[in-house]
Parts: sequence; structure tokens; C-alpha cells
Amino acid sequence: QPAPMAARLLIAILAFGITWSLTLGMLIRISRRLEGEAAMGTMIIGYNWLQFYMRALAVLPLIVFLLTDSAKIMSFLALPCFALSISLLWGMLRRALPQTEWTVIVGIIICMGIVILIASFLAAMIGALFYTPTPRAV
Repeated sequence: QPAPMAARLLIAILAFGITWSLTLGMLIRISRRLEGEAAMGTMIIGYNWLQFYMRALAVLPLIVFLLTDSAKIMSFLALPCFALSISLLWGMLRRALPQTEWTVIVGIIICMGIVILIASFLAAMIGALFYTPTPRAV
């Protein structure tokens, strides 16, 4: 049995809140490091508006899986969607900040890695709370 919908929804909301806050904090830190305090408001607004498109790209492989029932097609589509999300974020930062450098890309990659770790941890929590192993037949 899957976890109850309320628990899955709570974990999804927590994961989104944690990752959104963490990513926004990382972007503010990058902005301060690159002397972009004047552009900080523009960057925050741009990042918040970009969330819709990034979430749509994250859901696209799942929609394809639900329509085709093919994990191979979903896996094939996931990496380009992830790369497009990173490039959208990079484009927004390049336009919002007065200067950008390679550390911005490293910060984004580290942040995305932390997001994946948090989502994996929260998914493992759901599994640990609601998984009941079936008894083995002897």
C-alpha cells in the first residue's frame, strides 16, 4: 500500500519549502559575492517566476510515464528537462546579475544536488513510516 495522500502531500510541501528556501538563500549568497545587491530584488522575482517553468519541466517526465507507461521514455526525457531547468536558471542569473562567473554554475549544481538529497531523504522517511514488509512464506 502506498503512503496516505495526506502524508505524501505534507512531505511534498516540506520538500518544496526547504528546497525553495535553500536555493533562494544560495542565490542571495551568490548575488552578494558578485556585488549584485542592487539586482537582488530582480533576481528573487525572476527566480520565483521561474519556479513555474522549472516545476513544469520536472513534472513532464512523470506525465509522459503516466501516458505511455514506459520508464525508459521517462528516463530518456528526465535529463534534458533537468538540463533545460539549469539553463533557464543560468539565463535568469546572467541577466539579473551585473557579472557572472563559473562559481555560479558550481553553486547551482551544488544546490540541485542538495535538493535531490533532501527529496530522497523525505521519500525515505515516507517509506520508513508507512512501509510494512510482507511476511515470507517458509
